[in-house]
Amino acid sequence: MINRSNIFRKIKLFFRYGFLVTYWFIFRPSYQGAKVVIVCGDEMLLVRHTFHPHYWTFPGGTVEKNEVPMETAIREVKEELNIDLKNVVKTGEFNSNQFYKKDTCHCFYTIVENKNFEIDDYEIVEARFWPVSNPPHNLGTKNARKIFDLYLEYINKHD
Repeated sequence: MINRSNIFRKIKLFFRYGFLVTYWFIFRPSYQGAKVVIVCGDEMLLVRHTFHPHYWTFPGGTVEKNEVPMETAIREVKEELNIDLKNVVKTGEFNSNQFYKKDTCHCFYTIVENKNFEIDDYEIVEARFWPVSNPPHNLGTKNARKIFDLYLEYINKHD
């Protein structure tokens, strides 16, 4: 049996995302976002979003009004994966114009004690842990690579 509500939700997301890209192309807005590299042992947690399901990336999202990037990182991980983060560390930030918008991406990392999580299927298609030494071949766009590189640089400096 086909789950019609799930199909309609995915169609709605597709059109909303298509509209957003068009809006970004015309108006070139500025956004701030936060992404988190979540590590457990020698593995990191990656997600595939409903609006970009072919790529693995790091959990996170847009900084809301009156919110600082670290709060965003903690809130988004709680919303997307139901994980309460502690001891979150900033690894860096970078600017991007991916998808025609001007983004500042604030990057963080944290260590979790276990691999327990629960995905929000409205935003996340799949989440899983991958070896840090062997990330998936389809690790997101160049931004996901930058986030990963900032994490590696931070670890190498503070090891």
